[in-house]
Amino acid sequence: MSLTRSTSRQAPVTEQRATGPTNRGLLLIGHGSERSEGPNRQLLGQVDRLRETGLYADVQGAVLYGEPTVAVALKRLGERPVHVVAMFMCGGLFTRKIIPARIAENRPDGQGITYGEPVGLSEGLAPLISRRIRLNLEQDDLREGEVQILLVGHGSTASDASWQATERHAARLRKITNFKSITTAYLDQTPEFAGVLSDISGPTCIVGLFIADGLHAGDDIPGIIAGSGKATDVRYLGAIGSDPGMVDLVVEQLKT
Repeated sequence: MSLTRSTSRQAPVTEQRATGPTNRGLLLIGHGSERSEGPNRQLLGQVDRLRETGLYADVQGAVLYGEPTVAVALKRLGERPVHVVAMFMCGGLFTRKIIPARIAENRPDGQGITYGEPVGLSEGLAPLISRRIRLNLEQDDLREGEVQILLVGHGSTASDASWQATERHAARLRKITNFKSITTAYLDQTPEFAGVLSDISGPTCIVGLFIADGLHAGDDIPGIIAGSGKATDVRYLGAIGSDPGMVDLVVEQLKT
């Protein structure tokens, strides 16, 4: 196996369409970046795909850093009821405090808001990770039982939210797959990614539990792999949040 940023096959957006008139709006809110256009552009691409489903009267996107802002997106949605989905991998400061505060400060009078859980906590994420891995194994003619899986989360010494989410997805993945092993590692807490990677030998697929291929998933993880001497054994599949199937997880959330 070689170090490569894989490209997943385009996952089908749900083809279910609204069966009647709806006045419901949908707002995706991401972290965003003022230094890189990639995360913001990815979010707006997901917005476009959700508009194509015809399930919502309007779909808008907003980021906390960069543009479009939450204020602009809420104004565009008008007075219709709006469901907000946080495009984050876990709950934490941003999803529990910053996003609700930003909404409260900027929503128009009369606009009803419902706020769902972060998309990264969806039970459908483990099947999405599995599909992403299996599609890439076909390229190397490998079987599940021959391949180790390493899930890399952000982690934090101040909160266990990222750790809890990462371990939960790993446990779900173990129940629905037959991979040789499924291990977790983190960038900002133990067990640290670099140390776990140094102990790996043999074919390994690494998936970043990040919402976009930004600084961590797009630069830090590939850099650690390149300096590890393990590149010949490893296939890095990038950030799971960039997978086209993330759109379907948003749709599933709104069905409940």
